[in-house]
Amino acid sequence: MTKEEGKDPLSISHAKELFDAANNSFDNKLMCRMLLTKGTKSGTTKGGVTAAVDADLWQVTQFSGSLNNGFSLQVERVSHS
Repeated sequence: MTKEEGKDPLSISHAKELFDAANNSFDNKLMCRMLLTKGTKSGTTKGGVTAAVDADLWQVTQFSGSLNNGFSLQVERVSHS
């Protein structure tokens, strides 16, 4: 995800945030909540941001790759609320 590849700075920023969060969660074996958001290029949807949260705990159990070359992650539910 680079400007040289024609990616827009906002997309690069969002990919970096996801990469850093997933990498940190994997490295430190953190449990977290799953938050799903609906977004657009401008960052918000018409009429406000739409989001949902899952109350269960999740963990990144597999993580590989890099920001520039692409990455893969697997997230598994580790506890039910």
